[in-house]
Amino acid sequence: MCGDSNFSTLNDPKNTVLLGSSLGGLIALYMGREFSTFGKIGVLSPAFRIAPNYIAQVSAGAKKPLRVHLDLGSSEPADDWDNCLSMFDVHLPQVTLPVAI
Repeated sequence: MCGDSNFSTLNDPKNTVLLGSSLGGLIALYMGREFSTFGKIGVLSPAFRIAPNYIAQVSAGAKKPLRVHLDLGSSEPADDWDNCLSMFDVHLPQVTLPVAI
């Protein structure tokens, strides 16, 4: 990445974040689950309605070592809330969190 070659960065997944809103939020979650580059994902007002099968796909998938911030505004339509809560319910057991010793 350009930033890694020009600046002193910590570029391992533990220190790499991807954040997106709306369609970008959906893409951020997809990229976080499909690639090992990112260890932290910010999903803001995700556009789950344009990928109705994605929740089931995540549910059936393998656990990923991700930390996910899932956020939805209070003015979002009810369907968006339902989709976001469904993804929360599905994604939470999919995540492998580090255990403090």
